[in-house]
Amino acid sequence: MDMQEKIKKFAELLHTDTVKFYNKQYPDYPDNCLERNTAVNVKPGRKYTKVDIGGSGKYMIVNETGEIFGIKGYGVIHWGHAYGTVDTIKKWFWGGYQATRKPAPEQAPEQAPEPAPAPEPAPSQDDAHRTRKGEALAKLLHLKKNAIGRYDTAWGDKTALGLYLTVCRVIEEGTTEI
Repeated sequence: MDMQEKIKKFAELLHTDTVKFYNKQYPDYPDNCLERNTAVNVKPGRKYTKVDIGGSGKYMIVNETGEIFGIKGYGVIHWGHAYGTVDTIKKWFWGGYQATRKPAPEQAPEQAPEPAPAPEPAPSQDDAHRTRKGEALAKLLHLKKNAIGRYDTAWGDKTALGLYLTVCRVIEEGTTEI
């Protein structure tokens, strides 16, 4: 497939993803406006191909390499906003304000690694020891006790022990969801 065919495929995907975005974000959007605002116009040039959506510039493609970039202004590549190449367009969702990388496909269940067992607390870390660590965390974070003697946090009110255990779990799991 030559570069012009790849750019045509990119334009088709850009249009499809943009229509999906508009239909999801604005379900009552009038059809005539949808057509106008999702129309993709490709303007080939000597070094770069401009890809406009609606009435505005959106992306530029380096003709020699197929690299896709966002723009700073019309006809000005934003080198810091790189979105792969015309060969990797299916790895991106093109419908929003700017392209976003699609999540990697999950591993098949037979290939999924076994989750690591939860670490056993060290024998020296009894509840009194962990409570002291929770109090140290509260002091470090300048948390004040509420009327019932618990610390108010974004995760609800916690005892010193609960604060320590929550922070340990967040660090261990690498998540901010509580």
